[in-house]
Amino acid sequence: MLVRTWAAYPGLLEAFDAHDVPVQHAGRTGLFARLEVQMFGRTYAWLVDHRWSSGPRARGGVPTDDEAFDGYRDLYGLDDAGDKLVRERLLALKDSFPSEDRPVSLVADFYELLGDLGVAGWDADDPMTSSRLGTLARCSSILADYEAVRRRSRRAMACCPRLRALVRRRAAGTRTLRRTVRDGRMPPPCRRRS
Repeated sequence: MLVRTWAAYPGLLEAFDAHDVPVQHAGRTGLFARLEVQMFGRTYAWLVDHRWSSGPRARGGVPTDDEAFDGYRDLYGLDDAGDKLVRERLLALKDSFPSEDRPVSLVADFYELLGDLGVAGWDADDPMTSSRLGTLARCSSILADYEAVRRRSRRAMACCPRLRALVRRRAAGTRTLRRTVRDGRMPPPCRRRS
């Protein structure tokens, strides 16, 4: 089913869920209408003290600790011990961001959290559960794409001192990059040092 607007998603998802019809999102539109994805988005926003809103036009603020933890118990059927384990993992993650001692691996952290949530024990043969697993896989692919872009940009910055200096000057508020492009004097491409 092709859905062209965000406004149609919540009603459709409620109807599908009420009749146990599995739904798999192929694109970005509507993915964040799923409760699982909203919870992870809110959690990652909380981890880095970033604003979060549940909809494309909604205004949101930085989630509080309680907002970051709310919902995991009910959505994943956690008991007291599981809830405590998830809270401890999330608090440990928040304390580790940013860290110079440990490389950030959003995907690995995501999989560890899924392990604490008991996802490995789910019945993948059940269509509704399989749909939820697919939704979580989309979360994983979004995090993997983000990490790949960040790593690539860090490698480019590390291998090219001229690019690093140009970006640093641009971030400092100079108009060097615009002047360079306007005058047709783009710096030569960086070559990797062997």
